[in-house]
Amino acid sequence: MAIKTRLALLLRAVAYSIGIIELISLMRGVEFVWLPGPSEQILTRALFPLSFLLITTLYVVATRLRIFGRGGFSMWFDTLSYGILVLLSPGIANIKAWETFSAETSIAFVALIAAKLAVLFAGIYRGLNRDSASDHPRDTTRAPRDRRFGRSLLACIFLSSWAFLFLLGIHAATRMCAQPDEPFYLLIAQSIIKDGDLDLNNNLEARDYAPYYHSPLLPQRDVNRTGRYISRHGVLFSLLLAPFYLVLGRVGAMTLSCLAYALFCTLVFWLSRRETRSSKTAFWTWLVAVVAVPGSVYSTQIYPESLACLLLMVLLVVMLEKRSIGLTIAGVVAAAALPWLKARYALIMVPVVVLLLPKLIRPGDSANVKAERALQGSWYYLLTAKMRSLKEPVGRISARLRISRAEIAVGTAVLASCILALLFYRGVTFRLFGGMNIDDVLRLEWSRCWYKLFALFLDWQYGLLIYSPIFLLSILGLLSLIKGRHPLSCVIACGCIPYLIALSSLGWWFGGGCPPCRYLVCLLPFLLLSLSFSLASLKGPIARSFFIVSIIYSSVISLSMAAFPSDRYMIPGESNKVLDRPFPDNIDLTLVPSFIRENSSSCILVAALVTLILLSYGFTPGRSRDKDIHGR
Repeated sequence: MAIKTRLALLLRAVAYSIGIIELISLMRGVEFVWLPGPSEQILTRALFPLSFLLITTLYVVATRLRIFGRGGFSMWFDTLSYGILVLLSPGIANIKAWETFSAETSIAFVALIAAKLAVLFAGIYRGLNRDSASDHPRDTTRAPRDRRFGRSLLACIFLSSWAFLFLLGIHAATRMCAQPDEPFYLLIAQSIIKDGDLDLNNNLEARDYAPYYHSPLLPQRDVNRTGRYISRHGVLFSLLLAPFYLVLGRVGAMTLSCLAYALFCTLVFWLSRRETRSSKTAFWTWLVAVVAVPGSVYSTQIYPESLACLLLMVLLVVMLEKRSIGLTIAGVVAAAALPWLKARYALIMVPVVVLLLPKLIRPGDSANVKAERALQGSWYYLLTAKMRSLKEPVGRISARLRISRAEIAVGTAVLASCILALLFYRGVTFRLFGGMNIDDVLRLEWSRCWYKLFALFLDWQYGLLIYSPIFLLSILGLLSLIKGRHPLSCVIACGCIPYLIALSSLGWWFGGGCPPCRYLVCLLPFLLLSLSFSLASLKGPIARSFFIVSIIYSSVISLSMAAFPSDRYMIPGESNKVLDRPFPDNIDLTLVPSFIRENSSSCILVAALVTLILLSYGFTPGRSRDKDIHGR
C-alpha cells in the first residue's frame, strides 16, 4: 500500500475518532426526548461534532470520486480543524436545556462550516478544470471526456450544496423557533399524519405545534363557513413534508427543503454548462445559487419556495433538452404540481407551458419550428416598438402552429390542475397571493405598480439588489439575450413579467414579516440562467472587480443571516437589522431608499437604475444561440 494511501487512512481515522469521542462527551447527561425529531438541546449539543463528521464524510466521498487527492491538503486541513472542536467543547457542554449558542459560538460555527466547505468547493473547481474537454469540443488534441468523472462532479456538487444549506439551517433551528409561516406548514403535515384531514381546529386546541413554536399559534383568517379551519398555505408542500416530519420532525422537514434546493442548484450548474459551454461560468453561477440571498435563506427554512424553484427548473430543462418520454412526464408533473404549492406560481407556469407545448409534443416538426421563430420575432418586435412589423409573425403563428391531440391533452391537464388548485381554496374568490380576494383586486392602485416594481429590487429592507447586487448582472444578461434575439429571452420575459406586474400591485409586496425577497425566490431559475450568460461574456477589470466584490458581499450577508437568524425578520419601514450589525451606529433612515416610507432616496435610485439599464442595452452586444454547437 502506498504511503499516501496509508497517511490518508490514518488522518481519516483520527478525524472520525475525535468526532465520535466529542459527540459522546457532549451528549452525556442530556435527556433523550423524541418530539418527533430531536429536541432543541440534543440539536444544540450534537450540532458541532455531527457537522464535522458529515463534512469529513464528504471529503472521503470527494476523494473516492477523484475530486481530492489522497493525503492532500484537504485531509490535513479537515483533521486539524478538529482541534478547534476540542477547544469549543467545554463551552458547548455547559449549555442548558433552555439555552442556545452564544453569539461568539454561532460566528465560530458558521465560519468553520464555510471554511471547510470552501475547500470542498475549491476541489470541485479544480476538478472542473481537469474536465475542461467539454469546453473545447473541436480540440481533438485533448483527452476524451470521462463521463463517469462528470457524473461524479455532479454528485459532489449536489452533496456539497445540500450539506452547506442543511448545516446552516440546523444552526438557525437551534437559535430560534419556527417563523412565521413555517408552523402552519408543519401543523398541516401533523394533521395529515394524525387525523387524515386538513382541519386544524383540533390541532390548534391540542397545541400540537408546541415542539417547534412556543407561543400561541393564531389562525390567519381562513376559518371555513362550516367552522373548520382550512389553512390557506399550500397543501401539496405539507403533504410532501408529512413523511419527513414523521421520521425526524422539524429537522426532517428542513431536510426536504434543502434537498429540493440542492437538486435545483445542481440543475442550474448542468443547464448553465450546457447553454454557455463553459464549466467556469457554470461553477460561479452554481456558487451564486448556493450562497446568495434569497436562495440561501429560504432553502434553509420550511417554505415551498425551494420546491417551486426545482419544478420551474425542470420545466426549463424540458424546454431546452431533446424530447423523451421521461422528460415529457417530468414536465407535465412539474406544471401540474406548481399551482398546488402556491396558486401564484400559475402566473409563471402558464406562460412557460404555452411556449413549451409545441416543443414538448412535436419538437422536430418544421411548422412548429417556424412558429417558434415567429414567436421569437414577435417578442423582438414588440420589445423594440416595431409594431408595424408585428402583423406578419403573428399571422405566421396562427397559420403554422397546428394543435395536436397530445398538445390538447397536456394543456387541458395543466389548466385543470390550475383551476382545481384555485377552487380548493374556495373560502375566497381569488387567492393568488395569499389574502388577496376579488374585492382587493378592484381597489388596487395600479398607477403605483411601477414604483413597487422597483421596490422589489431596491428597497433598503426587502430589495433583492441590496442583499445580492450580483443579480444586477442578471438584468444585463437578459438585455444581451433580448438584443441578440436569443430564444431564452422570450421564455424568461414571458415567465417573469406577468408575475412581477401582479406582485407589484400588492400592498404587501415585501412579504410581510418574512425574510427579504420571498416573492422573488421562484424567479431564481430565470435570474440565474440570465446571470450565466452575463458571466460568460464578462470582460474588463471593472466588470470582473464588480463580480468579485459582489459575490464576497453576498456571501458575507448570507453567512451573517445564518449566524443571527433573527435579523432576517424586520419591521417594515424601520431599520435593516442585517446591515445595521456591522456598523456601530444605526444608519440614517432618511438617506436610504425605503419604498415603504416612500422617501426621495428611492426615486433617485430608481432613476439611476433606469439610466444604467438604458445605457447597458445600448452598449451591450447581443448574444444569439450558437447553432454550430447546439445543432438547432
